[in-house]
Amino acid sequence: MKPFKPFVLGILWFSASAFGAIGGPPVGAPPLPPETLPPPRTPSADPPAPGETVPDRQAVRGQVDALIHSYTSEKRKATLGMIHEAIALSISYGAPAYNQGDRSGCFHFYADTADALSEAFAADDSATDAAKAALADLKAARERTRHERSSDRNAWSMRYAFDKTQLAVETQIVSTQGLVRLGSDNFTASHFPEAQDAFASATRSLYELEGQPPELIPVECRFAPLALANSLFAQHEYKAASAAVLVGLHYVPEFPGATIDLRSLHHDPAEYEAMMDDLEAKAKDAPDDATTQFLLGYEYYFTGKKAAAKRQFEQTLKLDPQHVGAKLFLEFKAPEQRPDAPVKPGAVPPARDRA
Repeated sequence: MKPFKPFVLGILWFSASAFGAIGGPPVGAPPLPPETLPPPRTPSADPPAPGETVPDRQAVRGQVDALIHSYTSEKRKATLGMIHEAIALSISYGAPAYNQGDRSGCFHFYADTADALSEAFAADDSATDAAKAALADLKAARERTRHERSSDRNAWSMRYAFDKTQLAVETQIVSTQGLVRLGSDNFTASHFPEAQDAFASATRSLYELEGQPPELIPVECRFAPLALANSLFAQHEYKAASAAVLVGLHYVPEFPGATIDLRSLHHDPAEYEAMMDDLEAKAKDAPDDATTQFLLGYEYYFTGKKAAAKRQFEQTLKLDPQHVGAKLFLEFKAPEQRPDAPVKPGAVPPARDRA
C-alpha cells in the first residue's frame, strides 16, 4: 500500500504510512527440513522469537469480554474498530499458542471470540454496516470449521476471517485519509462547503474506527473533526464548530500542545481576520453562551493570544463548569513541564507490538 504524499490536514503536515497486518495467522511450518521452506509466520510476520511465551489465556479472554461488555452494557453499536480490537487481542494469545504447538488452543480461542461477538451483536440494529460485514465473515468461518476436524485447518479458517477484517480496517483508514486530503485542498481554495462535506465524511468514517485504542488510529484520521471545525467556523456556524472541536479533542487530547497559527490555513490572512471580527461580535452579543465563548478562546489560543484565550476558557467554565474543552486547555502542560511527556502533536505513534 503506497503512502500518500505529504499533505496539509487543515493545520499540520503529515504523511500517511502503509499499514501492515495486525499480526500473523496461527502459524507453524509443515514437518519438512527448514531449508526447504520460508520461515513460518508469526503475529508480527517474523520467525517465532526464541523463548516466545504464551500470554495468560484467562487474562486475554477477560480483555476481550470486557471490550464486548463495554459496548453491550451501554447499548452501543459494534463498530469495525471494536471488532478489529477484539480480533487483535485474540491474536495476541492465539498466534503464540499456535507457535508453541497448541493448534487446538489457538483455534478454540479464536472460535470463542467469534461466537462471543456474534452472540452479543446478533440484533440487526446492534452493529454498524461495516461491523455487520465483519460479523458475517466470522459466522461464515465458524460454519466452515463445523465441517472440519483438523484444529490446524480450523485455526487458519478463523484467521482468514480475522485478516479480512484487518483489510477492511485498512481500507477505512485510507478512505478517511483521502477525505481529509480532499477537504484540505478545498479549504485552501476557500471552498468551505466542499471542505465541510469532505471533513464531515471523514469524521463519520473515523467513528467506524472507534473501539480500538485511539493511539492506534493514525493521527491524520483523528484530526478530521478539528478540520471540520475549521470549515464550520469559516462559514460562521459557531455552535457546530465548537462541538466539532470537542470531538476532535477527544481523539487528539494532546492538540493543545501544537504550535500552529490558524491564520496560516487561509490563502489571505484578511479572510481569517474578517471571520474573527464576526466571531468576536457574536461572542460579545452572547456573553452567556458557553459554546461561543469557548470557540473564541480556541481561536485566540491558536493565533498566539494565550492570555486572551485563558480568559475565554475561564469564562466558559463559569458558564459551564463541566466543559471538557475549556478544562483541557486550562489544565494542559507542555511536555517539558511534566515527566510523562506525550507524543508530539502530528507524530504517528508506532503500531502496538502484539507478539
